[in-house]
Amino acid sequence: MREKMKKISDSKVGTYVKTKQLQVPVQERWISKRRHLLLLQVLRVFFDRNRRVDKECLRIIWRALPDSFFTSDQLMFTYEKIPHPMRVSLQAFYQDIVDGDISDSKPRSLQHYSRVAIRRTLCRNKMLPEGIPQLGLAQAHQAYLRLEK
Repeated sequence: MREKMKKISDSKVGTYVKTKQLQVPVQERWISKRRHLLLLQVLRVFFDRNRRVDKECLRIIWRALPDSFFTSDQLMFTYEKIPHPMRVSLQAFYQDIVDGDISDSKPRSLQHYSRVAIRRTLCRNKMLPEGIPQLGLAQAHQAYLRLEK
């Protein structure tokens, strides 16, 4: 049953965006390869929304990344072959994932960049996630470092 759902989902993606079309944003230098990969992850989960776990994993990934959010315009125009109503749904889905404003391009908050830097340091010292309580921070800050919100 799970394989069948996956095939249905894969065929849905294939219906709207052909493999060669997926390369256009990078080839035309609209976005970097890294941002393109992030966008493809969002698209994959969007087209396969039946799995709540994937959506939560994507949410956690975006909490851990220093990258700025995709803007509404980037989501609307990167893959123009996807029908407009579906691209509007994609915007709403992505905005829910990142829990932030995607109306225009702006850097993430200083608080977010601090979280990324602390987690990166803990990771390099092989102390992530065990080292978070050892920092002596309030529980709310520890939860933030654990990517809980």
